[in-house]
Amino acid sequence: MSLSLALFGLDPVHLMFWANVLQGILSPVLVVLLVVLGNSRGIMGKNKLGLVTNAGLVVAAIVMFGASALLFYGLASGQGGGWQGG
Repeated sequence: MSLSLALFGLDPVHLMFWANVLQGILSPVLVVLLVVLGNSRGIMGKNKLGLVTNAGLVVAAIVMFGASALLFYGLASGQGGGWQGG
């Protein structure tokens, strides 16, 4: 895989940067999915997530969604957040 990326002239460091950006964007979606599945009585039975765990996951999801929104705002307004390498 790496050889094919090099043959196409793609910078592996640049690709790793964008892979991490994609991971940061998808992480809050996965946290929301975790909350939904963790609170499903059909899946979890009597072992549903507790109030403290739910609150922590919701706060984490809100913070991550906010960070993603700020990233997109920075990219759209040209204030940074993009790859600055040569």
